[in-house]
Amino acid sequence: MSAINVANTVYIAQVGQDIKYSLNQGASYSDITAWPLTINNTGGSTAKVLFKTDITITDGDQYFICGSSNIQFGDQSLNEDGTKPLITVSLSGGDTYLGLIRNGISGPAGVGVNGYNNIKIYNLSLQSNNSTLINGGGWFCWARFARGATGCFVVNCSVSAIIELDRTRIRFQDGGDFAEWLSEKMT
Repeated sequence: MSAINVANTVYIAQVGQDIKYSLNQGASYSDITAWPLTINNTGGSTAKVLFKTDITITDGDQYFICGSSNIQFGDQSLNEDGTKPLITVSLSGGDTYLGLIRNGISGPAGVGVNGYNNIKIYNLSLQSNNSTLINGGGWFCWARFARGATGCFVVNCSVSAIIELDRTRIRFQDGGDFAEWLSEKMT
């Protein structure tokens, strides 16, 4: 696991086969040394995680953890060509995916860890390339996303994946699968 302290914006990009980050508007990119990647907001306003290129996730541990409140994933605007950044989940070897963003988790005997406030996800597309979602998980959000938190939302995001229908998942008309117990105990 590694962490990035973000005062304003961190840029995420696929560089060759690697997913990298930049804190200087994409002028130079650094390796993400270990996944998952924790994002910590160290500024006075919302820290932004912007995707400069489409990315491909090839390992079940490649996801983001919210380490503080006031974090925005994706941009409030679409790309200049009218598209959204595309995140492709392409796992092999029997890996299952837990979800792109963790903000609150469940624990033993139903005891969970609350999420952070004001976590927002904007204008992202996610597709699965023959990958499997863990039972109760969601492609964008881990189970219990925003548990006990306020001001968390997902706006204009879409999923293209085979989705098993059961009573534990929230299913939107566009086919998106977000998470089991999404916003549990959120106010």
